[in-house]
Amino acid sequence: MLIMDLERWSAARFFATVKTRLAASLPPERRAAFIYIHGYYNAFDDAALRTAQMAVDLNVNAMPVFYSWPSKGEFTGYRFDDNSAQWTQAHLQNFLADFADRSDATDIYIIAHSMGNRPTTMALANLLEKRPELLPRFKQVVLAAPDINADVFREQIAPRLASLGLPVTLYASKNDMAMRLSYRYSGWDKIGDIRGPIVNIPGLDFIDASNVTMNFIGHDYLVSNRVVLTDVATMIKAGLRAKDRGGLRGRPLPVPRYWEFP
Repeated sequence: MLIMDLERWSAARFFATVKTRLAASLPPERRAAFIYIHGYYNAFDDAALRTAQMAVDLNVNAMPVFYSWPSKGEFTGYRFDDNSAQWTQAHLQNFLADFADRSDATDIYIIAHSMGNRPTTMALANLLEKRPELLPRFKQVVLAAPDINADVFREQIAPRLASLGLPVTLYASKNDMAMRLSYRYSGWDKIGDIRGPIVNIPGLDFIDASNVTMNFIGHDYLVSNRVVLTDVATMIKAGLRAKDRGGLRGRPLPVPRYWEFP
């Protein structure tokens, strides 16, 4: 894929275009869009291309949208991106509110990757606690390879998402080398890295993606592995939680604490 042209639009023009295209292509009872929030080391062009590729691979009849925050786009830019992800949280919250208010989308799906999970989780929690009337519009939330402090997620973020009743699915792996590098940088375990026994997190579906084929870094399975893409597509198309989707098995039985790909 190639980016042929870029043009700066006002918010008014952007949302008018989204409304027109949703109305032209999707029925009024289900005008769906997915919003992708990229991670560390992904500049604007990277996020645009990844979103376009996901739209093709997922094939879920939803308008593809992405939110780009100012990553340095360099391997050595982790510290910059770390601070940028914190800075963008309020702006992402405003964008999600505007999208819900002004796009006419009835079904909104959130897909966040890597460091992009940090502003996404906090923006969603803050927005929907403040404006619970928007909650029915957010149908599924996908947190893939989240570069979030594991203790902070379990103790501070997950309970807030669970109290809202948001359908959240978290994908993690023990083979994610990017998560290991993040651990070395910060000294804290990340929730996207399975370093030991998986602890139950009430209110969300935790999926161990360690068994799927990955590249040598093991961080981009959300967009590069057909099995994971199919699982996300099924989640969006059918609105099913992990226990009802094929291709996953619960662990341990008889009462699964998490799910894994065979």
